[in-house]
Amino acid sequence: MKNILGFALLLAGVYACNGPQKCIERLDPACSCMMLYDPVCGCNNKTYSNACMAECSGIKTYAKGACPQDASKLEGVVWRLSTFAISPEPLQVPDDVTITAEFKAGKVNGKGGCNQYGGDYMLDGNSLKISALFSTKMFCEKTMNLESRYFQQLEKSQSYSINGKTLEINCGVMGNLIFQSN
Repeated sequence: MKNILGFALLLAGVYACNGPQKCIERLDPACSCMMLYDPVCGCNNKTYSNACMAECSGIKTYAKGACPQDASKLEGVVWRLSTFAISPEPLQVPDDVTITAEFKAGKVNGKGGCNQYGGDYMLDGNSLKISALFSTKMFCEKTMNLESRYFQQLEKSQSYSINGKTLEINCGVMGNLIFQSN
């Protein structure tokens, strides 16, 4: 009986010192990756744009493909565009330009920087297809280039992921759109 108790105490001590590794994100600032969208789902249930990004974030355990999404997190939220994630340099949306998207019951609408817009969307798991975009036709010299880029990218949407208050829409070769919720 003493042997069993001693062995159990030994195991408990080893386990306490070398317990299961938690899946905690720890960014390595020296790490860099290509801007390639080949999503992986980390053990922390966060979608990373590729395996390199997961590993640079300290996540060593992940599965190919985006993490399953709950459509209720996408819908009914006003998402504000913060970044056009394009190669070679991401383009930040200026603070004084408002580009938004709101998804509800198969319809997307918002502000493109100058004009109001609307369209249709379809979800299938993580797949997101936006189509039939239309907008008002006002001319705003300051924001027209951003608005045109936004509408072109949005119509190329392929998939999405939500991590906390961040929505990332993959638009294939046109790059990603990164939104923040309020």
